[in-house]
Amino acid sequence: PAWKQGTHSYWDNYLKYHHVKTEYSAVDHIAGTKFDGDYSQNVFNLSTEYGRENKLSEAWSWVPQAQLQLSYVGGYDYTDSQNLSVSADHDWSLIGRVGFDLVKKLDAKNDSKLYLKASLLHEFLDGYDVTTSYQNDRYTDDGDQSGTWGVFGLGYSLQSGKNQYLYFDAERYVGHDFERTYNIRAGINWKF
Repeated sequence: PAWKQGTHSYWDNYLKYHHVKTEYSAVDHIAGTKFDGDYSQNVFNLSTEYGRENKLSEAWSWVPQAQLQLSYVGGYDYTDSQNLSVSADHDWSLIGRVGFDLVKKLDAKNDSKLYLKASLLHEFLDGYDVTTSYQNDRYTDDGDQSGTWGVFGLGYSLQSGKNQYLYFDAERYVGHDFERTYNIRAGINWKF
């Protein structure tokens, strides 16, 4: 987060662009038929997040947060190797999040931290529709993605160089349409 000088609060804003290319191969084990397909999508995200650190002790703090993210997901059309046609319209997503991090500072020298986090998220829009067709058969899934879910997680970060941080993060999603959904990330951040 971008901490504001002289305060314990931050306000992060970002605009991201993603180009997603998906390739797949599937086998119908009953008929022995193999399906191969690929498609691309463009995705834009605009996000704003506010948080404030509240010290509980010298080593412990909790950081309540609120975030709003607007996304545009481009549609796609493709026909796979068995002439199965798939078409998805473009989509808008608006997700609100409230949550907190419970942070334990481990070592001031390398700014290492262990944190637990919990968030409640809500998708306000309904999601895109996907139509699948083969010969004379057609199926449309009206993708209603609106709903509320929770995320619980833990992570670790440390400063590994000047303005450089290593991190590890693991999350568990619960509620809505998430069953046994986990997200595990590791990486390097540079701060300017």
